Amino acid sequence: MPDLSPIQYFLLSFINFTALLNNNKVDVKWITTNELNVSHFIVEKSLDGIHFTNAAIVFSQISANNYANYSYTDHINQSQAEYIYYRLLTIDNNGKSQTSEVRKVQIDKAAVDALLITTYPNPVSNEIHIAIPNGWQNKKIIYEIINQAGIPVKKVEIANSTKKQIFNISQLSAGMYIIKVSCEGVAVLQKIIKI
Repeated sequence: MPDLSPIQYFLLSFINFTALLNNNKVDVKWITTNELNVSHFIVEKSLDGIHFTNAAIVFSQISANNYANYSYTDHINQSQAEYIYYRLLTIDNNGKSQTSEVRKVQIDKAAVDALLITTYPNPVSNEIHIAIPNGWQNKKIIYEIINQAGIPVKKVEIANSTKKQIFNISQLSAGMYIIKVSCEGVAVLQKIIKI
């Protein structure tokens, strides 16, 4: 017997889809209308414009005015690429997909490099050395060490920071941690392994 169930088609329309560089991150935003049968969106990114990987999943919103606004922020602190490409994969409730146009973002390598922190040694057993960007010297810096559960286990504020700080972390349990260094509302993250 033939399948007589109604066929659902994508009626989704993208009113706007942008990917814009904003300091050390890319803000991906899109506005849709007519989200009939849409389950979710997958934000995909690529360094060559050909091979894309999943960056995030954003679930469909039910909107009374038939318009929905979405956003995703991609932190690119450690990117070595000159360009990053973004596209959206729309998935319907039946698992079918539709791919958007691609957005190309040129990365300002000098600006990204200016926000890098250096941590060494890594892995570390006793003392961790943290070097901050030149533009952050002589400013108030907040140093945090965050465990895998997302809980800060050490926090130090230095009102007039020098280029390099040394912290004793011998009391921490072995495992992975995130070093978070913040200055004037900008935060940079770096993974470390405590042995």
